[in-house]
Parts: sequence; structure tokens; C-alpha cells
Amino acid sequence: MVKVRQYLFGSALVLLVQTSALAMQWTDSDGDGVPDSKDACPDTPAGVRVMANGCQDPDDIALAKQLAQSAKSAVNQTEMSEDTVAEAVAKCQKLSDYWTCINRLLVPVYFPFGSADVLATQVPNIQRLTDVMAQLDLAQLEKVKLTIKGHTDDIGTDEVNQRLSFERAQAVQKLVEQKLTTQFTISVIGMSNKKSISSNASSEGRQINRRVEFYISAE
Repeated sequence: MVKVRQYLFGSALVLLVQTSALAMQWTDSDGDGVPDSKDACPDTPAGVRVMANGCQDPDDIALAKQLAQSAKSAVNQTEMSEDTVAEAVAKCQKLSDYWTCINRLLVPVYFPFGSADVLATQVPNIQRLTDVMAQLDLAQLEKVKLTIKGHTDDIGTDEVNQRLSFERAQAVQKLVEQKLTTQFTISVIGMSNKKSISSNASSEGRQINRRVEFYISAE
């Protein structure tokens, strides 16, 4: 009888240890989909795309740093003096497709992965919009409608990307309203990943797709 009781107790003890080990194996502290037992980067921020080892793709990290720290070439390309903006708008006035010409003067606002925060490096792109709007006469402004469309790459569910794209558009809208003194109609739309302009197969392509675009039209 004693041996039987000891055997049963020993089996229960082994089962308890095995169950605990199994529970530890499937614990995912940072919620990135990789269990702690296989996660080489257990402190990954929420929403960050990771590889099989639980760490962020080095290409994504490099692109995020490049965008956050400098993006000088992109900013230099979008910088335009008020005189230059005025000249560009004046040229558009001579064309039959006036609003198409105006919209070609605008540049997108780009975002890091999983974020709706507008980086300081992207503020000149918003300033470009306000500079162009400032060159429109009052008669035009009374009929103007500004549409702000947010976009994402194809990482994540449609529900998450739909919300993120709308939040990006809203964040840009707030900055636009702070810079403009004239009241006009603004529409904000989240496009999710439905309107990609580059391939999502590469980190570079995904970076280009994470953007907010402006469209000016006359009602």
C-alpha cells in the first residue's frame, strides 16, 4: 500500500512540474506572438512587427531611425520659400487643370511603423500645404475642400490598419488647423492599406506606404 501511495504522489508531482514548465513555455510577456522561452527580445514595444526570434527586423529599425533622426534629403526636397510657392501657384493659374497642378505641389507626411505621431522631420511637408493654401485668394478658399487621407503598410489586420490610418490623418489635421487662419472644409479619411503606392515586399516600400496625403479641390 505504501508503494502505491508513493507512486501516485510521485506521478502527481511530475505532472505538476511538467504543467508548470508548459505554462512557462507559452508565456508571452510582451505580447508579440513569440513565447518567452524563444523570445530573444522580451521587451519589444506593443505593436512592433517582430521576426521568429521575437526581435524587430533590423531593416525596420534602420528605417525608423533614419526617418526620426534626419530624413534630411526628403526635407530638403520639400523646402520651398514663400516666393517660390507663389510662383508655382501662379503657374498653375495659367493651366486649365488648375487643381491637379496645385495638388502636385503637395508632398505626403511619412510615419514610422505602427505610429500616428508626426515626426519633426515631417513638419515641413505640412508647412508646404499651408504655404500653398496661403496663396489661394479668398474667393477660391470659400469653395475649397481639403481631404486628408491616411495610409498604412500591409502589416497587421485590416481593423488595426483602418484605425491607424485614420489616427494618422487626424494627427496631421490637428497640425494643419493650428497653422491655418482661414476656415474651410476638411475631410479626414482612413484608407488602411488599400491604396499602396509601393510594394510592401520590402522595408523601403512599406515605409513609403506609411503616409498621409493631401487633396485640395473646389466644391
